[in-house]
Amino acid sequence: MDIRFRAYNKNAKDFIRDDQGQISIFDLIAWARYATVNKLKNINHLIVQQSTGLLAKNEKEICDGDIIKHTDGVSKVEWDNLGWTARTKGGNNAFIWDWGNKIKIIGNIFENPELIK
Repeated sequence: MDIRFRAYNKNAKDFIRDDQGQISIFDLIAWARYATVNKLKNINHLIVQQSTGLLAKNEKEICDGDIIKHTDGVSKVEWDNLGWTARTKGGNNAFIWDWGNKIKIIGNIFENPELIK
């Protein structure tokens, strides 16, 4: 499994992805080196998010910050020290792989923050 990323550009209000929908670790390292060499100081407008390596039932790759619908409700995907989790109705964190292919991505924290309020 590749370690894959996407980056949200706060200024453009859009995601930066490669042609497959995500950025590889090698692309991220190359971009960081380019930014350093060219003395790009203002890169705080980019928020990098990692893929979980799991697919939702709609065949989309689940990433950090995605908002998902599952058997226990609607939650934000986030990393907890032991793995990828989402908060349940009871306020507990559950590992997202526990829901298997019952997860549907319905948005993300940047474009649809109202879905988790």
